[in-house]
Amino acid sequence: MEEHYKIEYGLFLNNNLASISKETYKSILDPEKQPIKLAQFRDEGFYSNKTPLTFDMNWLKHLDNISISAIDIKDTECLSEIQITGKWAPFTLTITNVDLAMIQEQKLYGLHYGFNVYPKGRRYNPAQPTINFDSDLMPKAYEQSLLLTDKHTGKWVDNFKKGLSKVYLTYPTLEKDVLDIYLISYERILPLWMGRVKLPNELREKVRIRNQLYNY
Repeated sequence: MEEHYKIEYGLFLNNNLASISKETYKSILDPEKQPIKLAQFRDEGFYSNKTPLTFDMNWLKHLDNISISAIDIKDTECLSEIQITGKWAPFTLTITNVDLAMIQEQKLYGLHYGFNVYPKGRRYNPAQPTINFDSDLMPKAYEQSLLLTDKHTGKWVDNFKKGLSKVYLTYPTLEKDVLDIYLISYERILPLWMGRVKLPNELREKVRIRNQLYNY
């Protein structure tokens, strides 16, 4: 909804995309429609379309490989690392310590880039101690990170210079056997890329069981 309103307010400035409501992820990343022009966020909460920021998003079309790996940490079997890259992709996006049982169907689990990031989609005032940690009480071993790195050197890449500001995760169905991943542009103006990955059967069952423990 936030992206919808920001587009309606005119923060997406490309004239070569006639009607953004009719475009697809493929058309947004079309090399002939690059660069993407977005209104620049200025002080006091205002956006300026007189000095737009431009981003070449063509590289995102090369993100065609998603892997999910379990992390061996005490007290949970559902913490995972998600990597998004591709054979021709220049970068790798890595999300660490994602508790897949915390993600709900058709409810976005939003993460900003950086170290020790805490999702926006979370419970209000959770009781402590439980298996659902408050951000201030998160053990070091459970802290999440969301990083963009150079695929060949492994060095950190400034995601803002590449036009990315946020990642959303969700399950499209109650079965929780498929994970949807969305990449969102600078200032959360435009959805840019969407990927879908099927969970391994063993991990899916662990997620279903652990998810029930959150719903006490």
